[in-house]
Amino acid sequence: MQVIDPKILGPLWRYMIDFHITDKRDKVLGYRNLSMLRKRLEPVMIRRDRKIVKDQLPDRITSQIDVAMTEKQIDLHDSAMNAAGRLATIAKRRPLTPTEKNKLMAALQQARMACDAAGLVDKETEGSPKIDELEAILEEVCLQSGLKVVIFSQWRMMTQMVESRLRQMDIGYVSLHGSVPTARRGDLMDAFQNDDSVQVFLSTDAGGLGLNLQAGSVLVNLDVPWNPAVLEQRNGRIHRLGQTKTVQLITMVAADSYEEHVLSLVQSKQDLFDNVIAEDGDQDVVGVSKKLLETLTDDLADDLPGDTPKTRVDEEAENIPAETVDQYDPSGSPLPDNTREQELTACIEELQQQFGLRIERILGVDGGLLTVLDQVTAEDDQIVEKLSETIPVAIIDMRTLAGLARLGGGSPVAEQQILYNGTEQKTAEPGLSGLQLLASEKFKAATVLLDQNCAGVALDLLLSALLVKASDQAQLTAAVTPPDAGVWLYSEALPKGFLSQDDAALIMRALALAQSPSVPENMVNDLCLDAELFIAA
Repeated sequence: MQVIDPKILGPLWRYMIDFHITDKRDKVLGYRNLSMLRKRLEPVMIRRDRKIVKDQLPDRITSQIDVAMTEKQIDLHDSAMNAAGRLATIAKRRPLTPTEKNKLMAALQQARMACDAAGLVDKETEGSPKIDELEAILEEVCLQSGLKVVIFSQWRMMTQMVESRLRQMDIGYVSLHGSVPTARRGDLMDAFQNDDSVQVFLSTDAGGLGLNLQAGSVLVNLDVPWNPAVLEQRNGRIHRLGQTKTVQLITMVAADSYEEHVLSLVQSKQDLFDNVIAEDGDQDVVGVSKKLLETLTDDLADDLPGDTPKTRVDEEAENIPAETVDQYDPSGSPLPDNTREQELTACIEELQQQFGLRIERILGVDGGLLTVLDQVTAEDDQIVEKLSETIPVAIIDMRTLAGLARLGGGSPVAEQQILYNGTEQKTAEPGLSGLQLLASEKFKAATVLLDQNCAGVALDLLLSALLVKASDQAQLTAAVTPPDAGVWLYSEALPKGFLSQDDAALIMRALALAQSPSVPENMVNDLCLDAELFIAA
């Protein structure tokens, strides 16, 4: 809209006030005035949807099959959900660190994978109840009725398991995934459309867009994607102009599992989209409900399958300030009263935002914060004075801290509690700067998520790692953010020689992929390899 007509939505701050429902901390809880938003968009939006051609489309029958999991699947699923539940409970008390967020997403991803097959997680267990259910469908549709079927799964390994079952059943198929070159996709589609011996088109979400598969009359979703648009794109491969048969759309959902939560979330997202875009949208307020972490906290953390009572370490971990989670020692002394915990966390976050890598340590002293900087200036004192309105904050340099320590038990820092130790992070790997260490950590987290087929979050982390590394090469004290990256690259980084043209191209490629709703697996893997070389340099 900023390109088409920036006046329609107005400035961002006005848009947020008009259409967002937020809490006291500006966290989005829901959306309002959607009828006003629809009216504003109407003059500049041309949308061709199925309602325009519905009289030319056959009927479609949508059904859901609940599939019971095996004991192994349940164990893997519950283990992941227990881990996610503990992190969600911590999120109820304070913001999660980036490491904790990555662990949460990885746990949820493991739970979703376990819903399909235990082998997706442990790489050893064979078979899947969903594939057994699929075999019964293929027996009826392909072997008995002679019809063609399109099958989607988010996981490449799941499609490989299906391929094995198709070969056992002697059913001809073609398979599309992210590693298939674009030039070959047309041949796969033509084979499915025109070759009677090819009865199954098997695909990951790499084939969810741009394919015409009207030869199929049944579509099976082996799992539920996060994005409702992806689910509709899948279904639209066979329910489109040129289809002459009644279409049957089947979605398999693991019974009593996190996958049911995902399906509910997808449906609520679709509800929001319909009431912003659709002409017949009739709701003015949508989505005033808890988001993912809050849903996990309330629905899962207090009632996890097979959950065990919290240990002392678990209870204390919930009270760790976000910035100290990796340095926290559960055997040490407890943190200040939980009633002030949120204020302390917010204050520490603001200190890190203001001073960044200049912080050597943050100490808890008598209910306040003593921040140790590399050096202290008059401007620093002015910043701290504003922060002290809620939590008392004082700043000193390392020499002053060492002098106070010499006073022994009479020192004001004798009872100090280290809440954040920047020195440990800076010296964790000799010769590496703080930004370089951060870039390496983000890259490692991205590779873990890629192994779990969590490409969306991994792309964000890869982009962030590249920007942190680029900022380090430019000798900046804080990383450049994605919205500022393009301008910074071509106004400073390249003209001043901080980065080469190849480096800039790599970062712009990561920006483009991170903004894309669907990225082929091979492109993500290629980006990861190039990013590794850049970050390690």
